[in-house]
Amino acid sequence: KNAFLQFLDYCTGQKDCPEIFRRPPQIDFEKGDRKSLRKIVSGLYQAQSGQPEESGGLAETENEEKEAAAIILLDKILEEGRAKNATDIHIEKNTVRFRICGRLENQMQLIPERAAELIQRIKLLSGINVIEKRKSQDGHFVYGKNNPVFIRVSTMAVIGNAFETCESVVMRLLDTKRIPLQLENLGFNSLQLDKLDFLCGLKNGLLLISGATGAGKSTTAASMLLEILKRKSGVKIISLEDPPEYIIPGISQVQLDSRE
Repeated sequence: KNAFLQFLDYCTGQKDCPEIFRRPPQIDFEKGDRKSLRKIVSGLYQAQSGQPEESGGLAETENEEKEAAAIILLDKILEEGRAKNATDIHIEKNTVRFRICGRLENQMQLIPERAAELIQRIKLLSGINVIEKRKSQDGHFVYGKNNPVFIRVSTMAVIGNAFETCESVVMRLLDTKRIPLQLENLGFNSLQLDKLDFLCGLKNGLLLISGATGAGKSTTAASMLLEILKRKSGVKIISLEDPPEYIIPGISQVQLDSRE
């Protein structure tokens, strides 16, 4: 420490040392909390009219600061999504949207460069290739410690402005502690429930459940497994999933990994 101070005195004592470096450094502190920090970072990341673009190369410290800011921004987006009971979070180009009650609602507009940093952070957490931008990829990660949520991530390439390739990212929020609902609570009519009741009573066969994203395929399958388990005592059920979305008591759930 003393050697550093001596070196600093030597440098500032030189005739050609700029005046600005002769002044002692000053650091100003302001009171705040994590919530206010997220708000400030989110404001820096959101697009504003007339904002000049950054120029020149970024230093290593600037990259570290932007990475830290991307972490805080993702944390803010996920917390807002959970608070609003969003089932999916969509990030396409520089727009962030939440799917709430089946409808997509715009939440914020990001600076394009910052949106790319946010997507890179999501891909890193999901364990997928951060360099690959042209092929579709799938991954997942767990967010939160006290009340964790399982997040499935899907990325795909889309055409942006001037026919440039950019990425579309969808994050599905799944409560890690949730248990599937009863079949009668899924919104089926009496005729459909009778059909499902018949299928749950079959001794063998193959049952295919198909539908669009978010239509309820996994929820229906999990509810049927729970119903079968109630009817047939003393049986062992093994579920192969990629990845598991529900925790079903009494069923051996195995997560598949296509990379192994």
